[in-house]
Amino acid sequence: MGIFEPPVLVIALAVALPALALPFELRDGNIPNGITVGGLAAAVAIMLVRAHFAPHLTGFFLTAAPGLLAWRRELTGGGAFKLIVAVGTLGGPVFALGVWAAVGFVFLWARLRGREAAEVASSPWICIGTAIAAGLCLALGDVGPWV
Repeated sequence: MGIFEPPVLVIALAVALPALALPFELRDGNIPNGITVGGLAAAVAIMLVRAHFAPHLTGFFLTAAPGLLAWRRELTGGGAFKLIVAVGTLGGPVFALGVWAAVGFVFLWARLRGREAAEVASSPWICIGTAIAAGLCLALGDVGPWV
């Protein structure tokens, strides 16, 4: 059993990534590339070391396609888009769906209240989505095949 084998490490990294981005976005309105690209590089490294490709690639595609659409429609900034993709790639499909659930909820809530929904996919909501996903992973117990 290697260092990257326990899914707890992967879950911890997926939760830590948006938590690291949060103070930068709240202060400057930007997420540094070092966090987003570094998180994606860590996800690729973990995927290669573990030789466990399916969940990471599934998480990538579940976040990259809708994230690109959201970015192109100016519903999110480039940093939040990269952060969503990094979290999805790192945490797999459970984290990808958790992030989109949180961001989607905020988007719908803003629209129902008659507010402009631009930039709802920001790091505070990504943090909430990853926390939801982490809680779900821990509640389910054996999530090894999915993380």
